[in-house]
Amino acid sequence: MESFAGIFPDFPAPERIIPLPGDGSERQFFRLHGPEGSAVLIVHPPETETVKRENRAFSAFGRYLKSLGISVPGILAENHSLGFFIVEDAGNVHIQDLVKREARDKRRTLYGKILRLLLDFHIKAPEAFDPAYCLDGQYYDPPFVLEKELEYFRKAFLNDFLSLNVRWKDLADDFSYLAEKSGILTGNTVIHRDFQSRNLMAKQGKIYLLDFQGMRYGPPEYDIASLFLDPYVPVGRSERLSWIAFYASRNPAFSTARFHAVTLCRNLQILAAFAFLTRQKKKIRFAAYIPEAWRALKGNSFLKNCPKLRKLRSLLDIVSPALEKVMDSTAITCYRRNLHGKCAQNGKRRVV
Repeated sequence: MESFAGIFPDFPAPERIIPLPGDGSERQFFRLHGPEGSAVLIVHPPETETVKRENRAFSAFGRYLKSLGISVPGILAENHSLGFFIVEDAGNVHIQDLVKREARDKRRTLYGKILRLLLDFHIKAPEAFDPAYCLDGQYYDPPFVLEKELEYFRKAFLNDFLSLNVRWKDLADDFSYLAEKSGILTGNTVIHRDFQSRNLMAKQGKIYLLDFQGMRYGPPEYDIASLFLDPYVPVGRSERLSWIAFYASRNPAFSTARFHAVTLCRNLQILAAFAFLTRQKKKIRFAAYIPEAWRALKGNSFLKNCPKLRKLRSLLDIVSPALEKVMDSTAITCYRRNLHGKCAQNGKRRVV
């Protein structure tokens, strides 16, 4: 490994380097302490072409958002050959943690700040957005929805995680309808695509937006769905509806019909992602959030009432017992017991 000065010749060498907890990706994070304060080092070696593209997107979109005055950690130094980035320190407090410990009146203030940040993002981001850096195409369009969300759900959650044998043709009609209802083909709006509490940090009263490398043209309703369909921080129905109305009143482009469709897509994507991280990446901690995402899916009014989603709806009765069985598996049960600080000796709490 090169010396720090060899990697970042224009950035002062830190006095201390402290590892930080990771996320669902393969990136590593370190806090750098120096005489002028702290910064965060992100390590994401470009070992594949996909990672190279992710790093380029992170750099380009990060600098672009910062130039617009949107609250993101500024990039202070970067070395693309090694996949090293130094960014401003956004602190230690995820919104996930802050929401859980704040009183109700402070939560209102907090969500107000978050939604104003999102509105700022949705208004400014399309101005000079360069889609050349987008990953997996430029649009949240029907083909993207089909592949990256709906088929992802079928393959990663239904078949791999639950060991069901659900074929494409079993859900093709429902999926095609949902993709057409959700996807867009215009370049008028830009979305973050993972706007949730783990990608928002709070420091000294300011909210910072992270993980923006997945930006693309898409419906703004998707980011609202991501925020309020958040298994990390469930939001009550009345509070959720109030904040959605707050956002909709300030964005004339908001469509209630499309919101219902993309909320369902996001729900399916969440289940797929947690299943993939648990099964394929062996990050068992993410299994703890699957029950909340599953309960949200079972309660989704669009899925319950839309006649075009009959086949998808009929799967719920099949999935419930399969999910109960998987969630009771040894590794997942042990993690969940540790997470909640207790062990159910006489029977297990139902999770679906």
